[in-house]
Amino acid sequence: MGNKKKSIKKERRERVENFLIKCKPILNILGMEREIGVPIGTMQKFLSNNSVIHDDRISKIDKFLFNIFIDYDKDS
Repeated sequence: MGNKKKSIKKERRERVENFLIKCKPILNILGMEREIGVPIGTMQKFLSNNSVIHDDRISKIDKFLFNIFIDYDKDS
């Protein structure tokens, strides 16, 4: 059971990290950090210095992105 939880965390981390790297040129990183409520510089440090983002912050970012895309899909 613990293995499945780890794989879900790993999957979530990979999804968030890949999104941030891929979309870096078009993202307002500071605005996202403020909206999500993570410390300023969390995502910027990951993108520029390859710093690790803590699991709780990965969860917040993932939830934020999920909600954005769900809202976008509803409006279509």
